[in-house]
Amino acid sequence: MEEQYFVQIRDPLDMRRSILGSSKQIIHILQRYERIKDLRVRKLDKISQLKALNKEINLIIAKLKKEFPESGLRVSLGKEEKKPSVRKSKISGNELYQLESELRQIEEKLGKLA
Repeated sequence: MEEQYFVQIRDPLDMRRSILGSSKQIIHILQRYERIKDLRVRKLDKISQLKALNKEINLIIAKLKKEFPESGLRVSLGKEEKKPSVRKSKISGNELYQLESELRQIEEKLGKLA
């Protein structure tokens, strides 16, 4: 036969209130946890959508690159590169004429692009 013990609880109403208060807090924590889980699922869904869109954009860019004509000109979007300084005393007349003709060719290409 098992022995039974009884414990007297002083102020049982306060004990019930504290147990119910703890239960209420646990329920609120579980509700927040479920919301966080839902947000994580939605986040992963959005990330997969973005990856799919990025893949599609890359395919479209590749197709556009195939359609556009080849060009030797590049547009720099960053800081302008420093050009090496050319001293006029070292440039002969022939080199100066060659540089001017190259400059004219570049200007003509730019005029055609604009």
